[in-house]
Amino acid sequence: MRTRGFMRLIAVSTLALAMPGGFSTSTVAQEEVPFVYHRIAFHSQQVNLAKADGSNARAEFVSEMFVLPDGRAHGGFGLWEQGGPEGLSLYRVVEGRAINRSGPFYAFKARRLYPPSEDEITINLRPVHNAARTGTVTFFIDGPRPTLSFTAEARVRAHSPIASVTDLVSDPFSSYINAPPQAVEVETRTGNYNAVFEHVALVFPSGEAIGFASLSQAAGVGPIEIRHTGGRLHFDDEEFSWGLLHGRANSKGRAQPLPVLMVIADQQDAAEPCRIYDILGWQGRMAHFEAETLITRLTPDAR
Repeated sequence: MRTRGFMRLIAVSTLALAMPGGFSTSTVAQEEVPFVYHRIAFHSQQVNLAKADGSNARAEFVSEMFVLPDGRAHGGFGLWEQGGPEGLSLYRVVEGRAINRSGPFYAFKARRLYPPSEDEITINLRPVHNAARTGTVTFFIDGPRPTLSFTAEARVRAHSPIASVTDLVSDPFSSYINAPPQAVEVETRTGNYNAVFEHVALVFPSGEAIGFASLSQAAGVGPIEIRHTGGRLHFDDEEFSWGLLHGRANSKGRAQPLPVLMVIADQQDAAEPCRIYDILGWQGRMAHFEAETLITRLTPDAR
């Protein structure tokens, strides 16, 4: 089973609590109680997937989810089973709440960004306490029967109550990059050529990122495959301005993947959402081209 199809997922995750006092029982004494602004983060890490058929696979997992006092939420998570881009799934969190102690500590609703889907799923997080203030968080996604499970480290931070989303000036929003497969003209030091480009990524405020970029090369040469490891995007007046994405590109033979920096700039005078890409590698600038790319800030839904 590929990760693409995981609409019913259970993920058991080890949680390192960073919020003062840990998960206080007074915080969840009543059903659907208001609570302060929370940030729940799983740093980028390799996890072992245990599947319902008894098989196992390695995967990359990263997540940042932000819960507001009024029940809105933003952020998301990515899970990428080892292999090609078809193993990647990215989700956007749209709603969150706390419920009573007999149930999950948090309940979220999320929508899949990649592969795209309009279906809404439910995520339940259930922590288990111990004296060392570490425990287990259970990730239930769209159903109680497990089809996939894994363990991962995470942390929770509680912030002071806030009046509105505009008060979150110290915590920028997560962003989703989507450039579907398209023909581009690539400039290189040795000349120009026509290529096919694709770019999908989820970039978190912490600087973590998950996703890939693929750029075909001249005939007879395999594509440049860049797997993102981190990045930062900048917005002016809610509009994308520029971005820096770190990654590692495939290399020939048995060599380790090589570091790559992808610079993205806005093409402000273009009729379409056109971005200027520069891929910088171990030998200087590898490629320069323009591509239609949607870059969306994952802000909470209005209420």
